Amino acid sequence: MLTRHPNDRHLERIREEVWGGKSYAIIGCPQHAIPAFYLNLDQEVVRRRSIEDQLATAGIIGERIEAVDGSKPLPRELSPYFNAKHVMDAGALGCYASHIKAWEQIILRGLPHALVLEDDAILARGLAGILTDTMAALPRGWDMVHLGTEPDRAVCEIASLGHRRIVQYSRVPPGAVGYLISQAGAQKLLQAQPRLWPIDTDTRRPWVFGLATYGLVAPPIRHNWLMPSTIRARGCKRRTPRRGLRAAFGNPIRNLEGFLFNWRSLGSARWAVCLIVNSAFKVRAALRRRTANAFVTKAPVRTHHRLMHVGVEH
Repeated sequence: MLTRHPNDRHLERIREEVWGGKSYAIIGCPQHAIPAFYLNLDQEVVRRRSIEDQLATAGIIGERIEAVDGSKPLPRELSPYFNAKHVMDAGALGCYASHIKAWEQIILRGLPHALVLEDDAILARGLAGILTDTMAALPRGWDMVHLGTEPDRAVCEIASLGHRRIVQYSRVPPGAVGYLISQAGAQKLLQAQPRLWPIDTDTRRPWVFGLATYGLVAPPIRHNWLMPSTIRARGCKRRTPRRGLRAAFGNPIRNLEGFLFNWRSLGSARWAVCLIVNSAFKVRAALRRRTANAFVTKAPVRTHHRLMHVGVEH
């Protein structure tokens, strides 16, 4: 359930002091231009140059958001967003706080939507055109569009964009390396109760925030895994029930609230189809694990990994 966050007054005060309560406009840019923010720590100069070069090549004007170093005390205005009993390590905490700063800018400037990127993103060269086409095809009332992660469960196609598709998830995949977010979506995320889990977990739980979440397959953004990680976005490990009745109440991803949300948002017919497809995924994965275990002593390590891999179905 959404409530008025104590930082709402903080946002209103800054808007009044800095912009006089007026909406922010992109001067000298086409009306279809999509504002972009990228998150970057001060000391990560190489990452900054990399993402700026890619944005320039993609034809996007990006603005840097100074990322939060979670190993230091959080700025006073950001600390109310987090539950004192959160399970995040320093890297995950700083990562989440950095994304919150980007959402605040969307609200403060009155932007209808924006692209948010982490600085280890790899961007498709034609990203500007992809985003324009995506925006034109999205359903009304959208809140967030994942651009950097392939789904690992069944999806429902909303619109076709050539070889890419706008989809609705039966389970939102992890990752926040790149996404579109609307002003309404940013407002919902900022008004939520103080958060407990890393951003990679919370963006997978649209029912908590009331988000209308979509994704793009094939994603035009991906992680640069060759770049040394400065943020462990998954945070501390925590044991949670994964199966059975306990999972309906103790697991942040698999629970009764999420089940009901998916059933309502997908509709009973599409939900049933997704259930069948996902069940087939699990059966196939179980069979592959069984086959892999039978040949584990004979097969090379690389072959074993291929046997264990479950591909994404369209």
